[in-house]
Amino acid sequence: MNARVALRYAFRILFNYFELANMESKLNDTLTNIRNSSLDALKLLYEISIPSELAPPASFWTTYTDDSEKLSIGLRACLVMWEVSGNKMVPNEFQLTATIALMSGQDCLDRTVWLMLELAMEKHFA
Repeated sequence: MNARVALRYAFRILFNYFELANMESKLNDTLTNIRNSSLDALKLLYEISIPSELAPPASFWTTYTDDSEKLSIGLRACLVMWEVSGNKMVPNEFQLTATIALMSGQDCLDRTVWLMLELAMEKHFA
């Protein structure tokens, strides 16, 4: 009986290992697709993947409508976090602003500090 239980346990471990490896492979494929997607594909994937109640407000993206490189960086950041978190989270506006600035070679400290001050003032005077 103990050998049978041990064998069942061993099969369960193997099954879980292969299932995990399969999930990791799917995630890697998804992340590669996100990395290689065009701006139009990123916009479509963003719209169909991320629920509007979790997505950054549309007003956030208006800053980047004239800069396709920065818009692509932001959309990729949202999609990557969405996939890695198991479809539960997206970056907030501060994280996106900093990520876009860093990835596009800009200094993000001034803008991030300014946004943090705005948020603090909103909460203080609300």
